[in-house]
Amino acid sequence: MLKSAKLSAEEKFAALQKQEVQARTEKDIAEQAKVEKRARLRALRLTKEAADEKSAIKAADKKSTVKAADKKSTVKAADKKSAVKAAR
Repeated sequence: MLKSAKLSAEEKFAALQKQEVQARTEKDIAEQAKVEKRARLRALRLTKEAADEKSAIKAADKKSTVKAADKKSTVKAADKKSAVKAAR
């Protein structure tokens, strides 16, 4: 039993369409994976930047506190020196 040319062509066409749908589905899955990875990496980057900024602010506050303490100790030492000179 020979298949007619029309039936054979329809079968080939259906197979090609099935392959196209499968390829499109695979492409969509791969694209979705890229989008998810990009979003995950962006979230990690933003989290790291926020943490870096927070630590920089903390370090600046600590540095300014140390400078203020140094100035106070310097002022106190100068006051002591002047008090000792005045007592003499």
